[in-house]
Amino acid sequence: GFEGETEIILTIVQNKDFNIHIWEGYFDSIFGDPVLDGGGWNGFTRDYNQMERSFGNDDYIIKNADEYFYDLLIYKDKKYEYLEINQCYKLLRDFLKFASDNGCYIHVHVF
Repeated sequence: GFEGETEIILTIVQNKDFNIHIWEGYFDSIFGDPVLDGGGWNGFTRDYNQMERSFGNDDYIIKNADEYFYDLLIYKDKKYEYLEINQCYKLLRDFLKFASDNGCYIHVHVF
């Protein structure tokens, strides 16, 4: 339902049938207001806000899913404006947890 908007596709490299498609607006709601404690950013917080790696100009392969999973957990207590954002957060959490637990690489394609 977000045709024409930027979409992030995350695919497990070891099983291309295991993928999720996320509207960039959900990424912005989750990662767009990061903690500014001077501790540095990791995972999607870094990638999204600094427009590098998975949000650079090319496709990116995440080889350390742990980093991205633990980065996402920083936002677990955040109150989201819409139920759909919370559902997207949980889907992304479960996807990254699976990849982390199973040592999988994740292909990130933004278009």
